[in-house]
Amino acid sequence: MIDGVPVFSGDNPNRNPLATLNPGNIESVQVLKDASAAAIYGARAANGVIIITTKSGRAGEMDLQFDMTGGVSVVTDYLSMMNSKQYVEYSSEAYENAGVPLPLSLTEPHLSENLQTDTDWGREGFSSGYSQEFSLSLSGGNEDATYAFNTSYLNEEGNIPSSGFRRYSARINSDFDVGDHFRVGESIEFSRAEWTGVVSPSSTNFKELLQQAPTVPIRCPENLGGFCGPTVERSPQDRNNAIGIWSLTDQENVDNRILGNIYAEYDILSNLTYRMNLNGDFTFGYDNTFTPKYEMGNRSNPTADLSVLKSNTDNYVLESTLTYQNTFNDIHDVTALVGYSQQKTWYEYISGNTTEFPNNNVPTIAAAFGQSSLNGSETGWALRSFIGRMNYGYDNRYNLMATIRRDGSSRFGQNNRYGIFPSISANWVMTNESFMDNMSAISNLTVRASWGQVGSQEIDDFASIATISPYARYIFGESQTVSPGAVYLQLGNNDLQWETTTQKNVGLDISFLDHKLTLAMDYYVKDTDGVLLRVPIPTTSGLRRGNGSFQNAGGLHNEGVEFTADYNNNFGELQYSISGNISTNKNEVTSLGNGEPIISEMTNDPNQVLTMTREGEEIGAFYGWVMEGVFVDQADLDNHATQPGAAPGDVKFKDLDGNGVINADDRTVIGSPFPDFSYGLNFSLQYKKFDASVFIQGKQGHQIYNLIWAGLSQGKGSGDNNALTVMLDRWQQSGDVTNVPRVIRGDPNQNVRPSTRFIEDGSYMRLQNIQIGYDLGEILNLPAFRIYASASNLFTITGYRGLNPEVGTLTSGNQSSLIRGVDFGQYPIPKTVRMGIQVDFN
Repeated sequence: MIDGVPVFSGDNPNRNPLATLNPGNIESVQVLKDASAAAIYGARAANGVIIITTKSGRAGEMDLQFDMTGGVSVVTDYLSMMNSKQYVEYSSEAYENAGVPLPLSLTEPHLSENLQTDTDWGREGFSSGYSQEFSLSLSGGNEDATYAFNTSYLNEEGNIPSSGFRRYSARINSDFDVGDHFRVGESIEFSRAEWTGVVSPSSTNFKELLQQAPTVPIRCPENLGGFCGPTVERSPQDRNNAIGIWSLTDQENVDNRILGNIYAEYDILSNLTYRMNLNGDFTFGYDNTFTPKYEMGNRSNPTADLSVLKSNTDNYVLESTLTYQNTFNDIHDVTALVGYSQQKTWYEYISGNTTEFPNNNVPTIAAAFGQSSLNGSETGWALRSFIGRMNYGYDNRYNLMATIRRDGSSRFGQNNRYGIFPSISANWVMTNESFMDNMSAISNLTVRASWGQVGSQEIDDFASIATISPYARYIFGESQTVSPGAVYLQLGNNDLQWETTTQKNVGLDISFLDHKLTLAMDYYVKDTDGVLLRVPIPTTSGLRRGNGSFQNAGGLHNEGVEFTADYNNNFGELQYSISGNISTNKNEVTSLGNGEPIISEMTNDPNQVLTMTREGEEIGAFYGWVMEGVFVDQADLDNHATQPGAAPGDVKFKDLDGNGVINADDRTVIGSPFPDFSYGLNFSLQYKKFDASVFIQGKQGHQIYNLIWAGLSQGKGSGDNNALTVMLDRWQQSGDVTNVPRVIRGDPNQNVRPSTRFIEDGSYMRLQNIQIGYDLGEILNLPAFRIYASASNLFTITGYRGLNPEVGTLTSGNQSSLIRGVDFGQYPIPKTVRMGIQVDFN
């Protein structure tokens, strides 16, 4: 929520919904986790609420501030890939082990020429990035009106060729007292965000970058476009020149956005207030991608292609509340609220694609003479809510709050459209009791407890109804005539209803030494019933496995502990603070519809299952075989269970069921993507005009499935792609003792199947940010003139072999929530250094 406006990523998970927001405008960030505190936000609070409040004006003289920063980012972490000599030996060995003749590129006279080139694609694919940002703020007001205005500009050049980001924004916040009983105000931001070059480089492109043969040069001036590509003489494989694609592709994505709210308040009586809010989030933009004609060997593009997409997203919320507030006998505080909320979101787009351009100079649809296509769609959803809340406080000691909401969502069928979600919370401020008067060391002691329910409607629009596409093609008769027809896209479910989470919290807040040391502890239990999932169906149904209906497929149990500590003190003019937090969470699937597990495959091969969700275990647990080692020789193979396709030098898998045969029944849970605990540490100090701060964060005790490592360790068994230098320790002859298997085309043993071979400890600790500053305001006769320097991502302590241990959840797909902790190809996080000034002219 930004100033009361709900924001979400919409239909593009690759776009950050906060990208258009200037962080310098943020006054405060509040996280609501327990169900009672978040209940007032209803279905939007299913996964918690983050409330962002922007800066507003204050009564007083006009204040003028100017901020400027500039920075550079550098990639310093790379995967160690084979050089040309190592790659040629490795690839030749793959062909020889399979009994397949060597390709032209691995034989003379081409071999000697190819060894003259040694391209380190992983390093060449990244360069230094630059950024600059300017911000101007104006604020002030009097007793009847306050205002705050900000305008800013950000320009970033990325670390990938031709990539960049620019943001223009202007925000106005103002509040007015119109008479003694009427108040109005607004908070509106106008912004434009422009992504250029490769907007969201996919893991596929990154993997292709690393798999490209080092015998292929990057640039060939004689080619159209100036980049090289694979040829039968240069390389045994047929990978794209990712650097060339990134450099030549003209891609621009633009979002123009209006985000804001307008409110009016009227005091009907001295203790009865009516308020109306109109919140809006409107985005209109376009995505243009032009791929020019170019020559890159076997991966040339002779036609040029253009795709254009224009879209609009309209999201508005109308809220109306009536609040009664009064105090009786100076000890009874009562606040009651009733309200109504209506939210509607509508998304529409139109797109066009065309090919065949006379040249690369006029990338417009009108200039194309090839085949064109046109597409478009529109979708939307709505929420309607009725709200009631009561707060009661007695003598600043006992506080009680009760909330109830009735939410209706258009995403469910008529029979189950509405759900009722109550909550209640209480706290006891023990330090306000007389028996605590003599305990002066304790500044505050508060005990808290809450219970509440929230609903979730996080499913596709129209998920409850069956959908049909009229664009299928059917073949009939001996003549094999192709005729148009319809096909089901998804099955409907008229019984689909709200996913409901019931949460119980108990907590303790305690402060010592006149609030210098503050501790907070929370224990929570969350039980979710009717979990909304798209359940796979057999392909014999005529639909794809992932196109089954959404169902309230089961239950989920979460419980955890959160602990925070803050210490603030000073020695003379030295002020310092230390704060930290640590949290744990355990989850368990308590039920799954018909009891059948939900598997999440990444390929069409039913054996290539990465995660399994089943009753009694965690969500999306890694699932596969257990690697016992590598077969040393034929005797080692003969003494093992029968393993189809295996030979000396292949991975040895454990016979878990003891039946003497290695098959799908020997798979088991092999890891968890959920950490034992997460933590963060903040240190800050100020001495006279000097200040400094440090932020450290990390996670401990979880696993990562290193899928990119699997793709760079023989991949699918072709032996053509470049590989990690860890493959230099591979098994090569009988008697070799190693944990790295042989290389062979075809990979008959499926050495890269999901197994513990690619499960790694994902624990890490990262120095996220460090900043130092000095205020020259007194010297320059200004209220403030602070100069500062900051550095981000300076180092990470981890045993994980990938480039970034912060691996999240798959961002798209029917079962994306079940696939987390899988490294599809995390890009390296650059180290960033910035310098800036902050001037207050007052």
